[in-house]
Amino acid sequence: RAPATGNWPDDMYYDGARDHLIVLENVYNNDEADAYDYSEIQSRLLVYDVSSPEAPTLAKTIELSGTLSESRLVGDILYVATSVRPSYYGRRSGDKQEGKGYVYSFDLANDDASLVQTYEMSAPVSWGEKMNVLSVQEGEATKFYLIAVLSKSGWGWWDRESMVEVVDISDAKGAIKPVMTINARGAVGERSQTLIKNRTLVVTSNFQVNDTG
Repeated sequence: RAPATGNWPDDMYYDGARDHLIVLENVYNNDEADAYDYSEIQSRLLVYDVSSPEAPTLAKTIELSGTLSESRLVGDILYVATSVRPSYYGRRSGDKQEGKGYVYSFDLANDDASLVQTYEMSAPVSWGEKMNVLSVQEGEATKFYLIAVLSKSGWGWWDRESMVEVVDISDAKGAIKPVMTINARGAVGERSQTLIKNRTLVVTSNFQVNDTG
């Protein structure tokens, strides 16, 4: 068997055409120091060659910025969404790291799982599980959209206004296409509060009205 990495797999895909196992894992364990420093590299994509069941081997490692949030395989293209957490320790020490959100596309048709495109979201992804991939039937075509709840304050769960961005990840060649970015009054508490119906983005938010009387 292949040596264990000491990290937690978040998702796996079997590429039968090439006999590869694609593993997405969040990095909590540094192979060299046995301790993770919470730098911007917080996850990675591992490609295992499993053509020989008796001796699977790690063929390639691709480091990703941010912790894993969502992924979807569209033909030979693997789309991966991540969220970079702000480094509060780094801010105290002067090494400032801002929150960010990324979408990656990888072409699995090449043996090296080559990167096609990296897209940075319009603002940091809000705290929690706030990225969601939806499949939407549009005529005879199935479209895939990534909906991300973003945070104008940087990464806070305390947001009183939410920003929602929609990205099209349907392209069979890996092109990542931004669709829209909207502002919603109140906080979007979880990713189930967003959906697309009849080509319309629907967002449900929680908003507290103070009683000034």
